[in-house]
Amino acid sequence: MNELFMLQILLGEFYDILNLLKDGVVRDAQFPDAPSKIKVAIGMRRSGKTYFLYQQILKMMSEGISKTEILYINFEDDRLVPLNEQKLAKLVDSFYSLYPENHDKKCYLFFDEIQNVDNWPLVIRRLHDTKNAEIFLTGSSAKLLSKEIATSLRG
Repeated sequence: MNELFMLQILLGEFYDILNLLKDGVVRDAQFPDAPSKIKVAIGMRRSGKTYFLYQQILKMMSEGISKTEILYINFEDDRLVPLNEQKLAKLVDSFYSLYPENHDKKCYLFFDEIQNVDNWPLVIRRLHDTKNAEIFLTGSSAKLLSKEIATSLRG
């Protein structure tokens, strides 16, 4: 299945989930205000990292950010296997192809369970260096240590 078609399916499902969650309980946690930094949430499996991302996305949308400026990908989705840096890069490219106006806007890229993607730091670092985007990552603490993230992304 080509990445653009898969991305359209994933985004459609993501929008459906957001509609169900907009009246949910808000957690007393948030990402730090660090505009030029990659934001990372690390924790044990089943600790609420995904819902933490959803909460951040819903907050952004309530502040006027369009859902078309937000890319969310959950890398625990079996339809994306096998996962590697090429697939990650193609999914991001597909997002910008689907919404070409985003080349001239700030976008918000959310990658859930990023540790499941082989060689993910290569793509994340390139995106951070070349796109007008805020990047949000989650990862399981069992597979992704904060020391490894800092080393992989160099800062």
